[in-house]
Amino acid sequence: MPETNTTGQQQATSATESPDFVTAVRDSILSMNPALSDDPALFDRLATAYAEAKRLGLTEEDLLAEFLFLETEVRGFYREPAVSAWLQKPGAPVDRRFQDLLEVLRKKLLQGQEER
Repeated sequence: MPETNTTGQQQATSATESPDFVTAVRDSILSMNPALSDDPALFDRLATAYAEAKRLGLTEEDLLAEFLFLETEVRGFYREPAVSAWLQKPGAPVDRRFQDLLEVLRKKLLQGQEER
């Protein structure tokens, strides 16, 4: 007898696998920065960034959302050679590497604000 997915198994599918994930994150971004609603390419940019994040191996939902938020601030950041090399470097999982990257960016931002 062939196996079928139960309702519980279907519900257990991660929200990040849902095609609505990018839409949900975009809506959150727009609620925080309504000016971005004027960007007709925003959804496509976020969908492309999402696909790259998944290709790199990001799995944590919060980090996937942060990846998309960062895309709105720094277009194509993940294509920068230093960032790309860091995220793809063997060793630590990409989730950990991206967390490290965010920590460095936050520290640099704070240092820049203190220098003003």
